[in-house]
Amino acid sequence: MDKSVYNYKFKIGTFDVGPQSKIRLSSILKYQMEAGERHLSDYFGLDYNTIKSTNSVFVVVNLNVKLHRTPISGENVTITTWSKEVKGLKFFRAYKWYDEKGELIIEAISCFVLVDAKEHKLLKPEEFGFDIPTGNQEISIGNPKKIRMPKELSTNGKREVYFSMLDSNEHLNNAFYADFATDFASKDLLDNISEFSIDFVKEAKLNDEITIETAEENGETFIQGNVEENACFRAEIK
Repeated sequence: MDKSVYNYKFKIGTFDVGPQSKIRLSSILKYQMEAGERHLSDYFGLDYNTIKSTNSVFVVVNLNVKLHRTPISGENVTITTWSKEVKGLKFFRAYKWYDEKGELIIEAISCFVLVDAKEHKLLKPEEFGFDIPTGNQEISIGNPKKIRMPKELSTNGKREVYFSMLDSNEHLNNAFYADFATDFASKDLLDNISEFSIDFVKEAKLNDEITIETAEENGETFIQGNVEENACFRAEIK
């Protein structure tokens, strides 16, 4: 069996979608997170607790998602995921979504780094201690890069981090950044999203107040969230 590629099949629930029954951007991130974790767990026995027992965790740095078509509630879909490559300290994981007809509907790439679970210092890939084979599937989008924000941003509101938003590391779950971004994008843009990117700059914690700044440029929306004077995330929606 080829363990370099994993297929995760599921049905999009009513709780995964928003207006027009279209899947939320945050739900896309959740399912991709689940697909990647199942790949490591089912094929290599590397679930979250096993990895953390080595005093290391994977932290997502940034990601790109391209939507060829937005799936809706009730659709049966398959995410094909694989470890794309390792460059320097960065691990790149790719995802391709297919509908029941086998048509490609979403492509995505996420970038991770390995960090010490206690000291949060970066670790080298060879310190992971496990060999995950690289898949050779083709994908039409490039690896995520740092988002170049416009110089002029306008403050548009605030979001507070509540207990229900925390992940197992007691930080704001990554998917909520996509929710925050869409909350401050125009409805016209949200009805026709073709691509979005997120940079996860710094973890937000319980009771942090995130100030949201936005800008519109060339038909795209840019969103930045700040905790005090420091950026915690940046997003770009096309």
